[in-house]
Amino acid sequence: MEGYDKGWTDITGNQRIYYNKLPPGTYTFRFKGANNNGIWNPTEKELRIVVSPLGGCLHGHTLLISSLLAPLFC
Repeated sequence: MEGYDKGWTDITGNQRIYYNKLPPGTYTFRFKGANNNGIWNPTEKELRIVVSPLGGCLHGHTLLISSLLAPLFC
């Protein structure tokens, strides 16, 4: 993943990859696929990922949860 990994990571087996505790920032996850015969698709796909700082996200969730629960107690 651009912005995090130092290079390309080959995935085998379960074909999953996990990124835990990514620091805030913008990342680009690039990937290619192959069929059952091992023929690779020449077209690369990408997914842009934006990780917001935890502080802003936490306050937003607190506000949302508070606004949803308030009618239950009033």
